[in-house]
Amino acid sequence: SGRLLPKEERIIETALEEQLSPVPEHAQVVTLGFAHDAGGVLKTKVITVTDAEQETNALAEFWSIVDRGLAHEYQLVTYGGARWGNAFIVRRTLLRNMLPATTLPLSGRTRLAVHFDVADVLAGWDRGRTQALELAAVSYGLPGPWHDPEDPHAADTVQGIRFAVATGDLPTAEALADARLRAIYGLYLKLAGPYLADIA
Repeated sequence: SGRLLPKEERIIETALEEQLSPVPEHAQVVTLGFAHDAGGVLKTKVITVTDAEQETNALAEFWSIVDRGLAHEYQLVTYGGARWGNAFIVRRTLLRNMLPATTLPLSGRTRLAVHFDVADVLAGWDRGRTQALELAAVSYGLPGPWHDPEDPHAADTVQGIRFAVATGDLPTAEALADARLRAIYGLYLKLAGPYLADIA
C-alpha cells in the first residue's frame, strides 16, 4: 500500500495512454488535416487542438468542409478512416454535444469512388494487416520525416504530433501533420488510377 516511485508512475501513465488514446471517450482530437487538389495544386490546412473549445471549433469546421465536399461529389480520401478515423470523429462530435452534419461514407471496393481509404487499399481490405503510414510512404518513395534517421519522430509521426502538442511545440505538430497529408495524397495518386479503373 506504499506510494509509487516516479519511474513506476511514468510506466503506468505511459501504459494507460497507449491503451486509452485511441478510445474516443478518453481522448480528444489533436490535429485535423485537410487537403484539396484544386487545379492540380495540393492545398493543405492543419488545425491544431489544445483544449475543448478548440476541439469543438475544429470538429465544426471538419463537418462543414466534408458536407460541402460531398455535396459537390468530391472524393473523400483518408488513411484508416474506414477502420477507425471516421468513427472516432463521429464519437468525438457527439461527446461535444454536436451532431454530424452528414454521413461519412464507408469504404469497400464498391465505394472507392466516394471514400478512398488508402490504408484499406494497401491492406487488400484485410484491416488486420494495416500498415503504418510511415512504412507505406517509405515503400513508395514519398518524401517526409520518415527518411531522416536523426528525426526522433521518423518512425511514428502520430506520437510525434501528440508529443509536440503536449509540449506546446505547435509548429512541429503542424509540420508533421502536413507531411502526413502530403504522404496520403502521394499514395492516393499512385494507387487511385488502377484501383478505380478496376471497379469502374
